[in-house]
Amino acid sequence: MIDLSSLNRRDFLGATVFGALPVTELSASTDSRATLISPDDDDPFNYPYFLYTPPTGTSNERPLLVQPNNTGATTDDFSKHRREARKDVEEGFPRLVSDKLGVPLLVPVFPRPESEPVDWRHYVHQLDTETMRISGGPLERVDLQLVGMIEDAQTRLSEDVPLTEQVILNGFSASGNFVNRFAVLHPELVASVTAGGVNGMVTLPITEAKGHTLNFQIGVADVEEITGTQFDVAAFCDVDQYIYMGAEDENDTLPTGDAWSDEQRRIAREVYGEDMQADRFPYCESVYDDVGVSVEFELYNGVGHTVTESMVREIVSFHREHAEIPDAAADSDTPDRDVSVLDVLGAVGIPREAALAGSVTILAVLSYLLRGTEK
Repeated sequence: MIDLSSLNRRDFLGATVFGALPVTELSASTDSRATLISPDDDDPFNYPYFLYTPPTGTSNERPLLVQPNNTGATTDDFSKHRREARKDVEEGFPRLVSDKLGVPLLVPVFPRPESEPVDWRHYVHQLDTETMRISGGPLERVDLQLVGMIEDAQTRLSEDVPLTEQVILNGFSASGNFVNRFAVLHPELVASVTAGGVNGMVTLPITEAKGHTLNFQIGVADVEEITGTQFDVAAFCDVDQYIYMGAEDENDTLPTGDAWSDEQRRIAREVYGEDMQADRFPYCESVYDDVGVSVEFELYNGVGHTVTESMVREIVSFHREHAEIPDAAADSDTPDRDVSVLDVLGAVGIPREAALAGSVTILAVLSYLLRGTEK
C-alpha cells in the first residue's frame, strides 16, 4: 500500500480524481508491437485475437501468456469488445504482466452479447456453464476456440520466439473466473494460473459435496457430458495456481442473473457459503488442499475489488517461479513500470473512456477546491 502521510492536501485532492493514488506512468512505450489476428475460414476459432511480443535479450524458451478479455458489460456492438481488448494489450494490466515477465501475450476478443448471437444470460467472459452449453453458432465451445488461438499464436511465433508447449494464464474478476475454469477443462495445456477477484468461489475439482451433485461451474460432475472428455484430476493438481482477492472486496456476482442460474445459485450458497472472505474463500482452499491441488490462496487486507502493486509483484513472481521463466529484465529494452490507475480500470472491466469522461466533472470540482485552499 502507498503511504499517505507524505501527501499534502493538494496532492491528496489531485490523487482522488480516479479514487486511487497515482502510481507512475500509464504506458511503457508508444510502440505497442500488438497485432490483431483475424480468423480465416478454416481456422478453429470464430473471433480475432491480439498478439503482443515484448522485446527481450534472451533466446531461452518461455511460455505464452493468455489473458481473456473482460469488457465489463454486455453489448452487441463488437467494436467495443475489440477496443477494450486492444487497450488491455497496449496499456493495461495484461500488458504490464507481459512486459515484466518478458513473455508474449495473447488476448482473445470474445463478445459478451446482450441479445445476439445469444442473450445476456451467457456470461462468455466468465466461461460459465450457459456459455459452455451453447450448441451451434459462432460462440459454440469458446474454450476450444481459445485453444485454437493459442496453437495459432504459437505457430506464428515459433520462428522468432522459442516457446514452451504449456501456457500461463492470468485473469481478474470475470477473466479470473475464466482462467480458473479453463484450467479445469484443459489442465494439460497450462503451466500456471493467477486468478483474482473471483468472488471467493472457484470451480471445485470434485463431483459432490454437502448432499449436492456439483455440476460445472461449481464442480466437475458433468464435465464429460459437456466436453466429451473426463475431468483429469491428476493433470489439474499439477497446475500451479495463485488465487487471490481483497479482504474488502464486495463485488459479488452470486446474486446476478447473468453469472448464475437460479438452481446453481441455490446450490452455490449451500456449498460455498454466504460470505466471500469468511466462508467461500477458506472452503475453496480446504477442498483444493484435500484434493491435492498445487495452489496458494491469498487474501489482501485493506483491498477491495482492485489490483494493487503488491498483487502485480506476486503475480509476476509466481509465474516466473512456477513456469520457470528466465529473468530477462536486465536484457530487455522495455522500460520497467508499476501498475497504473488505468491498469486497474482495465483489470476490473471498467472502460477507460468512462473513467476519463467522469473525471472531467471531478477535476472541475477539485480545481475549485484547490483555488480555495490557496486563498
